[in-house]
Parts: sequence; C-alpha cells; structure tokens
Amino acid sequence: MIRVKVENDLDLNRNGEYIFYFNSITVGSNIDSQLYFPNNNISDKHLLFEISKTGHQAILTGEAEYFHVNGKRTLKSKSITTGSIIEFNQIKIQILDISFTEIITTREALNKITQEEVPNNPNLAELLLELTK
Repeated sequence: MIRVKVENDLDLNRNGEYIFYFNSITVGSNIDSQLYFPNNNISDKHLLFEISKTGHQAILTGEAEYFHVNGKRTLKSKSITTGSIIEFNQIKIQILDISFTEIITTREALNKITQEEVPNNPNLAELLLELTK
C-alpha cells in the first residue's frame, strides 16, 4: 500500500492525495499507469515504485536521465520511505504512507480453502470446483 500527495505545477487537476493497494506502481504518461500524468515531458512509464517486505524503491524506468529523491539527484533507483519526496518535471510526489501488502489472488484463496475445508465437507468440493471454472 502506498499513499501519496501529488503537487503538479503543469496540471493542477492532478494535485491531491492518492492511495494504491498494489506493490508495484507505475508513474507516467501512459494512460495505463496507476499514477497517470498526460504530459509530453514525461515518458510513458517514467518511474516505478516497488514495495516489498525488505524495502521500497523508486526506480527510473523511462527515457528520463534522472529524478530527485529528498533533493538528491538519482540516476537509477533509490530507497524510499514514509516522508520521502520524489521530484521530476515540475511534479512533486510525497510519500505519506508506504507498507508492503500481502496480495492473495482468488485462485490462491480458493486453493487454501480447498486444502483446509474440503476434507471435512464433501459438498463444498463441488461448489469450489464450479467457482474455479
């Protein structure tokens, strides 16, 4: 999970707080980016925020040469924490909260239920089989 505050001098409509419940967040001008900025000065996938159990990174993924983290020029990647400020192309992103989120897919959840509950309830096996189709 990552909660950020955006200040964008180029497009005031993008300013505000955003929260994402993913462990990988793309930032860029591609409409499929989670944090989307329709700006010709930003590459399609400019930055990637990687959130893991062992640490969090801001990674330069686009055609840009650098970005800033807490005022320091960064060429490839940099560790980020709550309070970090990422800046590029007149955009400022402040990390308000960041933590790893354990993501469980529907199939994983169904497999776990099947392993734990089906031996005790044979009728449940048929229902779960239908749900996985």
